[in-house]
Amino acid sequence: MKKTLLFLFFGISFIASPIQAQSNREIITENDKISFGPGLGLMYGGLGFCLSGSPVKNLGIMAGAGYNFIGFGYNFSLKYRFETKNSKRKVLPYIIGMYGYNAVVARGSNIFNLEGSTYYGPSAGVGIDLARKNKSNTYFTLALIVPVRSEEAQRHADAIGASFTPVTLSLGIMSFIK
Repeated sequence: MKKTLLFLFFGISFIASPIQAQSNREIITENDKISFGPGLGLMYGGLGFCLSGSPVKNLGIMAGAGYNFIGFGYNFSLKYRFETKNSKRKVLPYIIGMYGYNAVVARGSNIFNLEGSTYYGPSAGVGIDLARKNKSNTYFTLALIVPVRSEEAQRHADAIGASFTPVTLSLGIMSFIK
């Protein structure tokens, strides 16, 4: 079952990444009303997808859902992009605040047969959106996220001799769909 989920994820990822809603996008902030894409990390619920909407310029509301190698993970977040006077930038820095899955404590010898627990809580981070040079309708996103993990998650990790990294990485490719 888990192998099937991974195969399905990668199959949909290759289909979803070239979605073209309109042509000749030059900047992210003017065109990113709604975007969708595959990725990995906390923003994507593990190995999953993210849907982002921008009700106002530079502010995004996001939902991510995916497979975190022991089950379903999800996140909801607010993202604020910093824009300079040069609105044609290809690189846009942002800050992000999130609530959702931010820790997994797992045991097992096979990545497709792990047992464990998923923990939820707040996280915050910084990142960049990178527009592609060919003016396509996709952009890459990369974020460093600091999860605020619960005492319960820390006790569980300590009990099995595991530890958490203080910062996590999320990366993905988003396509404009509106």
